[in-house]
Amino acid sequence: MDCCGLCADDDRDVWMADRISPKIGLSDDDLLDFHSDNEMPAPAAQREPAPSYRSIHSRQAPPVAATLPETAHRPNVQTGHLQSQQTFRSTGDGTSLSRSFGASKASIGRLERHPSVTKPASRSASLVRAGSKGRQAPSPARVPSRTNASDGDHSPQPAPATPRRREGSIGNGKAPVKLSELTPEEKEEEKKRLQALVKEFAKEAVAGFPIDRIDEDTGARAQVVFSMDRFITTIDLHSEDESVVPNMSLAMEDLTGIFKGDDAAAHSPVSAGLNRSRLLVLTSSDSPTAVLEASTRHQRDKAYTCLKILSQAKGIAIRLHRLYSAMKQQKEADVQQLEEELAAYSQLSREQELELEHYRRALEEKAAEVERLQKCLILQEGKLQQLSEGGNLEETLSG
Repeated sequence: MDCCGLCADDDRDVWMADRISPKIGLSDDDLLDFHSDNEMPAPAAQREPAPSYRSIHSRQAPPVAATLPETAHRPNVQTGHLQSQQTFRSTGDGTSLSRSFGASKASIGRLERHPSVTKPASRSASLVRAGSKGRQAPSPARVPSRTNASDGDHSPQPAPATPRRREGSIGNGKAPVKLSELTPEEKEEEKKRLQALVKEFAKEAVAGFPIDRIDEDTGARAQVVFSMDRFITTIDLHSEDESVVPNMSLAMEDLTGIFKGDDAAAHSPVSAGLNRSRLLVLTSSDSPTAVLEASTRHQRDKAYTCLKILSQAKGIAIRLHRLYSAMKQQKEADVQQLEEELAAYSQLSREQELELEHYRRALEEKAAEVERLQKCLILQEGKLQQLSEGGNLEETLSG
């Protein structure tokens, strides 16, 4: 008998338990491993939990099983199919579903080896109830769908693996808590994004864009033009009506703080009634505090981020310039000191040369004196020799 078409794929294991267990004496646990040749079991890791059903204890024996002839239980060797009886299984809404089963060759062979297939249905049902008292039947395994079986795929295909992005990455729109949490690719992407953002803001700032300014002293409010020079070193807040809000210039190197939101409100008492989502406060060591309110939150956040980056870059450039200036001054001082020492050594060398020349002349004079004394000594030795030879003393002394 062909299947009525009402049975779903998820109910196949329960249907096999209803149709086979009463005939071959297998328990529900044994039927978990049963599959036809056309439907191989799926791996355990890919099986999905099937919906729960009422246990066999709650079912009653089919009332029509005893009235059917025993020939309905015998396998047809020529066709290879088992013509089974119709069984009505109660559902939750009180209706009954018709079931039929077509076994494969492997299942036919298994049925032929068990003589219990010719026993009446009432006897088999009692065996099933007795075998299932000691243990409860587990949930039936889910069988692959007919579409996969007909295509030759005997196991459900797992979903393709998709790359998982960490929370806080750039792609999901959430700012990362720490830069160290980003991957090298995300860091490079974030770097390029910030570079493009700063470049765009610099163009807008050089051209000038409108923004509201609140005077810190009077609380007056007026629209000003936010602009910067082409070297991005000075912020100019130009007001059309200086009687309401005067013009202001802030040097980037003098900025001591850039604040937004609650931090901005804490640094400005006049910002109590302003929209904090658009509030921006700039503090400087050489100028009054600038309280600004952007037209949109996006404009405020863009100005805040870019001014922070430019301020840090400007601070680094200023520190490098100061370091270079200090090193240059130190080098010039060292060179000057070396030149002075060289001049001192030169002067000392000249003095030493003069002194050496004086010593040389004195030595020459001493040498001449020694030579003169040697000549006198030779002369005296000659006179003494004449006296020793018996010469006249007076002639010798006079000579």
